[in-house]
Amino acid sequence: MTMRCLSIFLCLLVLSAHTAAQTSNKPSNEADGPRRMLRKKSKKHRKRVEEKEVKAPSNNVQVSAATTQIKPCTLFFEARDNLEKDEFKWRCRMKGQDATNSGVLLGGYRANVDIQGIEYVLAAKPDIVSGETLLYAEGAMIENHLLVITHDTELKFDTQHAIGSEGRRRLATSTGNKDVLVVRVVTTDAQPTATTAQMSDAIFGTGGDPVNLKSQYEGCSANKITITPATGTGTACNDDPNYLGFFQFASGNYADCDWFTFYQGTDPTTCTSYGNNADLDGGTDTANSACCACGGGVTTNFNNNVVDGVFEINVAVAASSLTSSQLEDVAMNQLESQFGTSNLEDQFDLVMLCLPPGTTDGSWVAYDIFDE
Repeated sequence: MTMRCLSIFLCLLVLSAHTAAQTSNKPSNEADGPRRMLRKKSKKHRKRVEEKEVKAPSNNVQVSAATTQIKPCTLFFEARDNLEKDEFKWRCRMKGQDATNSGVLLGGYRANVDIQGIEYVLAAKPDIVSGETLLYAEGAMIENHLLVITHDTELKFDTQHAIGSEGRRRLATSTGNKDVLVVRVVTTDAQPTATTAQMSDAIFGTGGDPVNLKSQYEGCSANKITITPATGTGTACNDDPNYLGFFQFASGNYADCDWFTFYQGTDPTTCTSYGNNADLDGGTDTANSACCACGGGVTTNFNNNVVDGVFEINVAVAASSLTSSQLEDVAMNQLESQFGTSNLEDQFDLVMLCLPPGTTDGSWVAYDIFDE
């Protein structure tokens, strides 16, 4: 049985190899702002000491432009299986105001955009790591799900930390148990040909299918990978998307909720030290009120009707009016809303979107997004 499914690897299930060592916001001089410097002492019975300094943020940070990139986006590699020929390309995942400016539908929080001028990005940084490398194209225009980069665009790069919104590291491992959520996406004019029961059987073997995704991964890995159908109950926290951050680094990245999430996980005094600093955007939020890692954000209990690992959502758009990527954005934003989180990565290791046929780029069969 063939299903038109999009597999989004939120935490590594199959691959990708890291091609460069991880880096973090560790400015090399005092003018660069928040500084964390890890210094190793002797090898035996001595603790690692962390030093950090914060200098006053620059007053000339410009964040008011409505159609230029505000915050770095996450680069990822997409492999698409089309009926005519396969397609491979780099795209960028945006959140917050940048997602809104890109034209994301239904007031969503995230958007995956194409990149015009990707050759300039690859020339500037040939060792991009999918799902990890952050791109800030200063002054680049964002419109119609497109980030426009020219030969004279100043490009800045950083590294995203693989950590969840509650300070839990979601390490990129290819072994262990994987919680898998399968999503059947129904639009106003189309739905997948497979039912929820058929999807569950094909992926988890719940209906007796002896050869399914679960059995094959577990068999081929000698049970080093185990697949567990996701459940629909739990607790989630949502960072406030309006909080910009209290400092902007030279790379273009911000000391925002993601920054607090990473450093609070390694140093429990981070929120106490910096959590009440004023938002650069001029709002009333601080990290302590806006970020889940600092005890802020919005915590909700979700109870969704996930049956045997499969969840069906109805989105108020027509498949015939969107590309598959635009429909993916709509579905992901609705999922995050229904599960009360801005990071599905915190809830599940793997999310599979099963999209209906009939999108404007209707020749595709399946495509994968390779994340960290």
